[in-house]
Amino acid sequence: MVERAARSPQPKMQHTSSTGHAPGTVVIPAASLARYAEFWMAIENLVVPYGTKLISVRGADIPYQLNEGVRQMHGDWVWFLGDDHTFEPDLLLKLLARQVDVVMPVVPRRDPPFVPVLMHGPLGDYMTRYSWTELPIEGLFTLPKGDSAGQAGALVRKDVLDKLGDPWFEGGKLTPGRLMEDMYFIKRLHDLDVTIHIDCDQIMPHIANITIRPIRHQGRWYAGYQAPSGPVVWDEPDFEYLPAGAKII
Repeated sequence: MVERAARSPQPKMQHTSSTGHAPGTVVIPAASLARYAEFWMAIENLVVPYGTKLISVRGADIPYQLNEGVRQMHGDWVWFLGDDHTFEPDLLLKLLARQVDVVMPVVPRRDPPFVPVLMHGPLGDYMTRYSWTELPIEGLFTLPKGDSAGQAGALVRKDVLDKLGDPWFEGGKLTPGRLMEDMYFIKRLHDLDVTIHIDCDQIMPHIANITIRPIRHQGRWYAGYQAPSGPVVWDEPDFEYLPAGAKII
């Protein structure tokens, strides 16, 4: 049976009327409303334009959860989150300040080699991961047409969602047996010639056994984490020494 959107009391975000931004909707597809305390603490501290709505949906699958969140949206934009991230309180306001149709922060993968959640096309079995050296360390990066990303952290304006139409997210469209609803969403944006921006001034860490955090060091990006003694950075594996025939995808 498909569950309806969660009706239990939800965390309160920090509403402010001093930003000059119109309100919108924060959508969270939640595998479990209690999965990561770090995520919900970030939600509690998140500063949003006055009147912004929070929708946390549980249900049969992730595409359903995302679509149901958009169906219940109000305002001028939707900010899509996953419940395994953390972020600074002003991240949403900084993305809104870019005043573009689609923008997302720099997000790392939560599994080795912890590179950005960006993929080179063509989408499908042979897509390859971005490396950190392919991203500038500041400013807006335009995602090339044919490349892809996850949806978590993506700020999308209502006009774009209206052009896409319901359902916005669909599973199994790119590779049989795999949802990949986020990459199919990005593909549909490309098909409409919507420019997708990565805001390299903003990061959104990924919660794993430790929280994977994008870190700038000596003029380039690394994945790392915050240790008690300070930030720790990891380099990417040396592809030259991978076993013959191996590939990172």
